[in-house]
Amino acid sequence: MKTIIALGIAAAWMAAPAHADICSDLHTIYAQSATQFASWKSGEGDAESTFPSSFVAVGASTCTIGEDPASFSCIWKFGTPAAMDQAYRRMLGELESCRPLMKMSPEIKPTEPQELRAGASLRKIELVGFDYLDADVMMMLGKEETSGMPDEFDLNGNKLTFTFVAPDH
Repeated sequence: MKTIIALGIAAAWMAAPAHADICSDLHTIYAQSATQFASWKSGEGDAESTFPSSFVAVGASTCTIGEDPASFSCIWKFGTPAAMDQAYRRMLGELESCRPLMKMSPEIKPTEPQELRAGASLRKIELVGFDYLDADVMMMLGKEETSGMPDEFDLNGNKLTFTFVAPDH
């Protein structure tokens, strides 16, 4: 059984504190991945087979469960890039200090920050991966800031995505 956790780029974050206990939530999410989050599904799925989740990580505005492959995602929204960055840095520090999911500490894999421009719009993305080899888990923490777009598309956010992947045979 192979599992990937990705704390990836987000659609947006709400003006809330960073995660209250990300380590506890990760262990809860990891335990639920064995059932592909079946007991957390609530409501009807959308066209992309995404369902509302009954479990919502502390401070998140929304959490969802996806299918094929099974995944769990949460989004936090922040009012400003500075608030988003502060929460991102705090969560990064918390993830670095979490106890291992099994026995081994993760290999930490930062990526180069990216800036993408299209006309007057700017998109900034930063990601850090945590590879838990013995637990078959890859965790990504990321942030996304966009500007120069209509208000509904301007983003200051981070996203947690935990994806369950069937083992290769």
